[in-house]
Amino acid sequence: MVNTAKTTRLIGAEPDPATAQARIACLEVITTFFQLVDGGHASRTVELLTTDAEMTIGDVTVKGEELAAAMRKRETDGIRRVHFSAEPSFRLLGPDEAETETLLQLFHLGDEQKLGPAARALTHLKDRFVRGGDGVWRLSRRAVTILAGSE
Repeated sequence: MVNTAKTTRLIGAEPDPATAQARIACLEVITTFFQLVDGGHASRTVELLTTDAEMTIGDVTVKGEELAAAMRKRETDGIRRVHFSAEPSFRLLGPDEAETETLLQLFHLGDEQKLGPAARALTHLKDRFVRGGDGVWRLSRRAVTILAGSE
């Protein structure tokens, strides 16, 4: 039997319906977040966040309007990005709280005919999600650890 500190479910056993539904909803938030950034709509990522969401990269944390401004800046910086993620792990911590961990590769696209896509970073994301009173899961905290490269 394999247990983690936060769950007693046997790994490999089918999750209960509530856990499966929460997983699908949270993974949809992760995927949509990167699709918005890659599609040039980074400012819309705030729709996926709680009102008190925060993002930490190393020892720098941004939240609130500072986080929204950072996403607007990313949208207009002229860099074309592509994010490739591994399948996230998922843990339901309670009926309205979950966390994921994801390995992510970030590429910057330039003149592909001359340079090709440039790998910029390999990162580890630890995300915390909460389900609001409206039943919607939102990202409340993202901790980014850069394993290689930079952004």
